Amino acid sequence: MERDDEKIDEILTKLEKIKDPVGDIYRYNYQGFWIQAFTLKGLIPFQTQFEARDDDIILASCPKSGTTWLKSLIYSIVNRNNNSNINPLFTANPHDLIPMLELSLPMENMIKPRLLNTHIPYPSLPPSIKDSHCKIVYICRNPLDVFVSHWHFAHRFSGEDDIEPCHLEECFDMFCKGIHAFGPFWDHILGFWKASLEMPHKILFLKYEELMKDNVFFITKIAHFLGFPFSKEEEHCRVPQQIEQLCSFENLKNMDVNKTGKHSLGMSNSSFFRKGEIGDWVNYLTPQMAEHGKKLIQEKFGESGLMDEKIDEILAKLEKIKDPVGDICRYNYQGFWIQEFSLKGLISFQTQFEARDDDIILTSCPKSGTTWLKSLIFSIINRNNNNNNINPLFTTNPHDLIPLLELSLPMETMIKPRLLSTHTPYSSLPQSIKNPLDVFVSHWHFSHKLFGENNIEPYHLEECFDMFCKGIHAFGPFWDHILGFWKASLEMPHKILFLKYEELKKDVVFFIKMIADFLGFPFSKEEEHCGVPQQIEQLCCFENLKNMDVNKTGKRLIGMSNSSFFRKGETGDWVNYLTPQMAERGKKLIQEKFGEFGL
Repeated sequence: MERDDEKIDEILTKLEKIKDPVGDIYRYNYQGFWIQAFTLKGLIPFQTQFEARDDDIILASCPKSGTTWLKSLIYSIVNRNNNSNINPLFTANPHDLIPMLELSLPMENMIKPRLLNTHIPYPSLPPSIKDSHCKIVYICRNPLDVFVSHWHFAHRFSGEDDIEPCHLEECFDMFCKGIHAFGPFWDHILGFWKASLEMPHKILFLKYEELMKDNVFFITKIAHFLGFPFSKEEEHCRVPQQIEQLCSFENLKNMDVNKTGKHSLGMSNSSFFRKGEIGDWVNYLTPQMAEHGKKLIQEKFGESGLMDEKIDEILAKLEKIKDPVGDICRYNYQGFWIQEFSLKGLISFQTQFEARDDDIILTSCPKSGTTWLKSLIFSIINRNNNNNNINPLFTTNPHDLIPLLELSLPMETMIKPRLLSTHTPYSSLPQSIKNPLDVFVSHWHFSHKLFGENNIEPYHLEECFDMFCKGIHAFGPFWDHILGFWKASLEMPHKILFLKYEELKKDVVFFIKMIADFLGFPFSKEEEHCGVPQQIEQLCCFENLKNMDVNKTGKRLIGMSNSSFFRKGETGDWVNYLTPQMAERGKKLIQEKFGEFGL
């Protein structure tokens, strides 16, 4: 790394600086964040000389947000097939395996992909990182835990030089003013969060607390995002679980290298391992400090919903039932049943989403023909934007072309009209509907595929059907979901188009034209003469979509294979699975719930 120390010293003289409570050091305000002089001397060459490669993998975070743990996880994921009997984690600290770019630029001879790390805020990253196809994984943590963890880290680091422990209140006051390593923390977190919303293919935004709750789920998600997905054989052999165990806090902490070794900067490796717990701040902050911190977090993150503790409070008060599929629970929220990870996104959707007049939203119960309808509507709206030879449907699953609002809010930069989808029952937007018995059978098979890949035994059909008839299923009860949209469509036919899967199957071209008219994208006479509606029908037919390479081999970011969205797509397939008694019960329930409406 080439450094011009005289030039850097000249820069330092012009910067605002503040004495740090810990040791005889100063923090300098550089490009809107606070940094020590020795770090700045490495940062400037990083900004001006670093050339990112398309296959680079960069871990980013505020200090003490779970960086050590994430380094060990990503190193293990990427190198799981490269290690001998002696895994490098047993002989080297994670910070030595994945170097920090502010301290040293990577060597040209580093093994690909280069695993790198930075604490630099997003706006100050070198242009080559932003402009290249490299991947960024960012992890954030509750700021109060970040503060306490960093306070202890400074204790250990500075204590080795006989520097007195700094006063907690003084440090916390500076932290709340944003004067801390690479702070303000709110700018740091929000910078990467907003960038991840605009570029989800480039930046994976993780929360320490969520990662702690379901290690294996996020290990699988990280592996897929980085382009190192686990094979079915690896999942069968429980490789993600082995990585979870290898990289657990206690395991890493008790490795000899992390108990006795030293980092290149002089601090002991053990200083990177204290507790790793969630909520440890309660043992250190006074009630007044905690209240001040919570108010600040709400003020800085309220609109984003990133640090909302209310969701955990809501979950604690809701009725919940163990799902027959996998180790998950469904919660009864506002009269329908939903999983925890969906609920967290849903509340953000409910409180933050701002619809536009030209938005187009597809809504349905899961497994009601959503994938098919997404492909039809995408093709109708974009029929004049695509070259038929490289239609996005050939390279991208329909669910990635039209995002689910419970998983991610739409970007401001999305092309108009924004094509969006939701399974939330009370939304008043367009929907497709299917026979409830077919919905059950389709969802039963979908869950088989989804959880079968994780070696979960097939569950009993009768038990699942009993829960389905009680309304305990994804976004159920199905009768409330369907009737809610049906009644709203009667009141607002100009706003809501109510479709039935069975009718759509019988005359696809007729409904393609109806949908196009309803959405304000009618076919011209010339388009009809050229058979454009029929071309869309053919492009989006079940067999064609099922046999596209992207839908046979690809995977979605949340881990499921694209092929799991395509089974038969037939009407009446329930007769092949439900016993006569189950079918009779289902028919009676349908008559009871829908009889008076003629649906």
